[in-house]
Amino acid sequence: MEYVAIACGALLSTVFGVSGAGKIRRPVEFAASVGALRLLPPRASGLAASLLTAAELLVAVLLPVSLLLSAEVALAGFAGSAALSALFCAVIVITLKRGIRATCNCFGRAAAEYSTRHVVRNAALVLIALGGAGSSLAAGPVHTPATILAIAVGLVLGILVVAMDDLVALFHG
Repeated sequence: MEYVAIACGALLSTVFGVSGAGKIRRPVEFAASVGALRLLPPRASGLAASLLTAAELLVAVLLPVSLLLSAEVALAGFAGSAALSALFCAVIVITLKRGIRATCNCFGRAAAEYSTRHVVRNAALVLIALGGAGSSLAAGPVHTPATILAIAVGLVLGILVVAMDDLVALFHG
């Protein structure tokens, strides 16, 4: 079960690392996209954007570092991942219900308009984080080849999550 936790951690670390890095590259655009959701007072959008970026980067660092530290650190990383993904899920659902047309600047670039697939993506990330947390509680030795494979699988799946909007546009033009 440790390998499931390792793969889940690699996937989530990739997603939140790319997301946080993209937001650092384009902070003004991300703050504007937070403001466009109209869920916060306009003056709070910049602060909320900064806090979300910091939280994503913290999670992205906690998960791989936990491989060297402890299950408690892994649980904190998985809990942070689940909380952020659940928050994003709720924000997207509220935005869709209110009929607000906003784009997903999730990875630092303007992408597709929010849709049900963004809710599904974030709900899946919640489940992955919960699965990783549960798996991280299993104690036992890990072997280098299997660990490398688990990390590779997580990285590839994380890249696919990051590229979701591009892949949808490619196949559904």
